[in-house]
Amino acid sequence: MRVTVVAFWVLMSVVAPLRRMREELKSTNKVLEVYVHTSQIRGREANFSKIYQPPVSDFVDIDTTHITPDEAADRILRHIDLHEFA
Repeated sequence: MRVTVVAFWVLMSVVAPLRRMREELKSTNKVLEVYVHTSQIRGREANFSKIYQPPVSDFVDIDTTHITPDEAADRILRHIDLHEFA
């Protein structure tokens, strides 16, 4: 009998404005929380959740104010490599 092990990354966007909800998910699963934000005014701010609580621990902070999408993706991938999420 031959056993083949295959690993997958699952990328999902979770809209969970309350910090306790995200922390609960992280406590029971191998999850990398990525906090993507900007200080630029882009005209869509009225659509954002008014109750969103930014993370305070165990997350990757991606401020897109002065970086490109490719640079943001590279930072996330480097974090995955450094912290053995692969």
